[in-house]
Amino acid sequence: MNNDETPDDELTRHEPSRSRRWKVAISSILIVLVCSAPVVYRHWWLGHVPDIDDPFLVSEILKQIPEEKNAFPIFASAFALVKPVAETDFQQYMDEDLDDGWDPTDIQLNKYLEMNRPALEKWQEATEKDDYQLASIARISVESDLTRIQAHRNLVRWCQVEIERLTKTGNPSGVLAWLRASFRCSGLVTRRASLIDRLVGESIFAVSAHSAEKWMQQPGVTADELLELLAVIQATNELAEKPSNNVKVEYLISRPSYAKWSYDDMKNAFEKSRVDPPLRSRWEAWLLAEPEFSYRLIAHITANYLAFVDDPRRERPPVLGDNVFDESAVGAAPVQRLPAHQLIDVLKDAILINTEHSSLSDFLNSIDRGQARRACLQVAIAAQAYYRDRRKSPDRLADLQPDYLSSLPVDPYAPRPIPVIYRRTDYGAVVYSRFTNEIDDGGTTVTHDDAPRGNMPDFGIRIRTPHGGVAHTIP
Repeated sequence: MNNDETPDDELTRHEPSRSRRWKVAISSILIVLVCSAPVVYRHWWLGHVPDIDDPFLVSEILKQIPEEKNAFPIFASAFALVKPVAETDFQQYMDEDLDDGWDPTDIQLNKYLEMNRPALEKWQEATEKDDYQLASIARISVESDLTRIQAHRNLVRWCQVEIERLTKTGNPSGVLAWLRASFRCSGLVTRRASLIDRLVGESIFAVSAHSAEKWMQQPGVTADELLELLAVIQATNELAEKPSNNVKVEYLISRPSYAKWSYDDMKNAFEKSRVDPPLRSRWEAWLLAEPEFSYRLIAHITANYLAFVDDPRRERPPVLGDNVFDESAVGAAPVQRLPAHQLIDVLKDAILINTEHSSLSDFLNSIDRGQARRACLQVAIAAQAYYRDRRKSPDRLADLQPDYLSSLPVDPYAPRPIPVIYRRTDYGAVVYSRFTNEIDDGGTTVTHDDAPRGNMPDFGIRIRTPHGGVAHTIP
């Protein structure tokens, strides 16, 4: 050390070096914090949805049914036999021309019906199977849904044309086999299938019910034939899948789709639809932990659904935001599972899942309406059989027991387990559900013919005597 330097002078000489080191250290820390912030945010965001196990025993749903019981391969064979309509917009033909039913003067209609009779007969053969399974769950995807659904829809519509042809040509007895096929198809397509297949099944039942009502008011239909159809309806009710199993299949389809999710695939799909994608970049998808976020969330949503979806309407808790059951109205969510209100809050910010997830309210409304339609249809058929035997309509619902109905069908919209409502009228009778307001509004407006704009306080069927007008139902 220079004898002229003091300790203070030495400290001053090293101060700039230390200051630079501190600045470098602070800058490094800031850089690390800035760089790690997205990672921290991503993990914090993903932490809103705990990773839980499958909410049901997956092996039960994955179990394959015996090939000899499976209707699907035969349905697929029927789809392959369908012949297109030459030089005609097929969709317009199906949606518009067939709404008028069978027309003996429509050469193209009758030619097409005969061309496709092999497909229709193969389809009828498929409906006699005991069960239905699309394919191995691992191979089920949404891509083939629309093609399959459209094929079912077209053959069911042509089945109704055949029913009307046989009825109008004086062969009502020949109708029964086709009604049986149509109703059984409505039950089969719901089995081991997704939510959309369940809705397709409900739609097929509605179309079948419309044909059944027009048929059963024909004078040539016997009481025995009506009771045979009633047995078909009751068997179809047993054939239809529980809604909870449709929810489980939906879960097993959606989880792999999230696991294999690709931003590019998503972007291309939206661009084809000419709609802006919900996630604007890979960076945004990564920051919002997609698709991991949705992958976890779908398990919580499914667990919420399974807790109540099979319960009668009167026993289910309210639905929050059209998406989940409000468990707080009847209890609490199990440990580790997101409570309903928290689940709703998370769903509001779940960008990806909100573009794909169907409305729980819409699904339940379809199930409830289908139950009401089934209940009313059974009473209507039994009342028609009663009329054939006694040449008068029953005075009250109880008259149908026990010869025609072993038990009276329950109204799903009633506030307690009580039957649908039956009343005599000047044209025959009317049977109806209290519908969404859960009140008996007198049964004056129960069909779309009564209220073309759909404002029906009640929901049901007008039961016309065989010599009366055309029976109607809600399509």
